Amino acid sequence: MKVTIIGAAGRMGSWFSRYLSKNGHEVYAYDKAELTSTNYSVHVIRRSELKGIIYNTDTLMLCVPMHSIYESIRLARYMRPNSLLIEITSIKQGIPKRLKYYSSKYNIKPLSIHPLFGPGADIDALNRYALVPVINAEEEYSIARSIFKGRIITVDEDVHDRTMAYILGMVYIMNVAWLMLTDRKERDLLNELGGSTYRVQSILAESILNDDHDLFASLCMNRYVEYYLERFIDINRSIVEHVKSRDAEYLKSIYSSLKDEIGSNDISNSYRLMYKILTSMSDEHQR
Repeated sequence: MKVTIIGAAGRMGSWFSRYLSKNGHEVYAYDKAELTSTNYSVHVIRRSELKGIIYNTDTLMLCVPMHSIYESIRLARYMRPNSLLIEITSIKQGIPKRLKYYSSKYNIKPLSIHPLFGPGADIDALNRYALVPVINAEEEYSIARSIFKGRIITVDEDVHDRTMAYILGMVYIMNVAWLMLTDRKERDLLNELGGSTYRVQSILAESILNDDHDLFASLCMNRYVEYYLERFIDINRSIVEHVKSRDAEYLKSIYSSLKDEIGSNDISNSYRLMYKILTSMSDEHQR
């Protein structure tokens, strides 16, 4: 399969360029940021070549920031009939409708997926992808399975965005807010004194900053984030009030309720996994 990747210099664009190239596909890479060379086998293309390359490839894959996706989908007008248009955004609001429109107008096949992993994922691993149906869920699932190794999870647009508001939006917001509680000078001391729980939390929070600021802003704009964020604020306000009133019984009760709800086996497994991760990182650091 011949694939044109738009946004190939980006983190996920680079990942898919490597992945598709390694799996035997002929990859044509384009980005507004100049792509002069890569350490994997792709054809770097210039802007002047873009229209012709898109027409002569089987698949157009859009690995662009969410704020650019609607404009980028318009590249469908250069595709030949029956070719495949893939987009990989983390929020799907309105995108399946737009894909459906261009699919009908230019007689192309749409595929709306969300890679459930980051650009640091192993390209040889069996990674997971969410598939948001556009026209025909079964056909699109079959296409996704033929291209991407791993698990394909079909979920509709609203369910996808609601779950991503919690899985991504709130995780990013909470970790950014946690980092904002302290300054650099304080963190130096915290790193000296912090134990294993703090270390895991710190690694998670700081690793989130490895992503682009556009991604963070876009995740926050998910229409379902406001609901979870307001709930989170309300819960914290309640905790603050009970902390102020020194109501230890209430604090113990919410903690115990969560333990009962989640279950002792899951909690114990998570605890062991945390130390397994820390041990692995310590071993790696000593090498």
